[in-house]
Amino acid sequence: MASFPHHPGLRPLETSWRAHARQVNDLVVLPDGDTCVSASEDGDVLAWSLRAEQVLVELSGHTGPVNSLALSPDGHGLLSAGDDGDVRVWSTSTWRTHVILEGHSGYVRQVAATDRLAEDDTVRVWDLDSGRCVRVLEGHDDDVVAVAVDPAGRRAVSASLDNCLVVWDLERGELERVLYEAGGEIMRVAGTRTYLPMGGSRGRHHVAPGRLLVGAAGDTLLSAAGEVITWDLGTGAELARWAEQGWHIDAMAMHPDGDQLAVGTSAALSLWNGPAAGREPGGAAVLCTGDVCALAYSPDGKLLVSGAGDGTIGVWCSRSDP
Repeated sequence: MASFPHHPGLRPLETSWRAHARQVNDLVVLPDGDTCVSASEDGDVLAWSLRAEQVLVELSGHTGPVNSLALSPDGHGLLSAGDDGDVRVWSTSTWRTHVILEGHSGYVRQVAATDRLAEDDTVRVWDLDSGRCVRVLEGHDDDVVAVAVDPAGRRAVSASLDNCLVVWDLERGELERVLYEAGGEIMRVAGTRTYLPMGGSRGRHHVAPGRLLVGAAGDTLLSAAGEVITWDLGTGAELARWAEQGWHIDAMAMHPDGDQLAVGTSAALSLWNGPAAGREPGGAAVLCTGDVCALAYSPDGKLLVSGAGDGTIGVWCSRSDP
């Protein structure tokens, strides 16, 4: 990863190291602010001390690339999902597998969690204690590529490969709202999983959003493709839009205060005005160049951790914290 220039909103610690042999796919930072878990294309899931730049434990069990991580709100449970079709639930106190959520016939691309529920790329809802599948949510016509769940576990949102964005009522186990569906504006390339935009309009993405974030209050959603759109989950209305930056967004993380949005693409790591910043959306400041595939703020907002396509992990100090 390139050297980190100074920025008034985010300063680098002198911390950057090669963590994996291949691309870092996802990151989470535990409530202690020092322990970080990274998942990689090389199949490794590693727990690190950020200050010591040292591996604390390797979480073994997946048999292929690990695509996604999710931390329960209390920090005691960690979920990992991979190409082997498994979603594993780990105890962050013992780093042992608590339960394996089995039943998928293909890749699991993303997972999200509340205290009791998890959602994966077949839009299944699980009880994390027993490992029982509570329900399967049906409504997409193609593979689901991104999911998010609100902190209270009332709603979930999923994005499909055919560019359909759906809100689910988890308490009732049914479809609550379709934010949009591309319909005839998306054409599938025969014999592939590739979709091409045939047009488009305000209020939707031109390609399926690969990253979703539900706001801390559970009433807003950020969806990211080439641009970022903020939605009102209660009404389905578009609230704000960060214009396209010329690159597909591969990683996105919101500062806990909601006033900073970290965005990673194959070209750069940028810091944008968040919804709570009281300024116009966007305002990107480039922090470094290079392929940034994963981002995570620490729960207290003091650190931002980035993962790169070459397996590098970088640690950034937020604001003026030492």
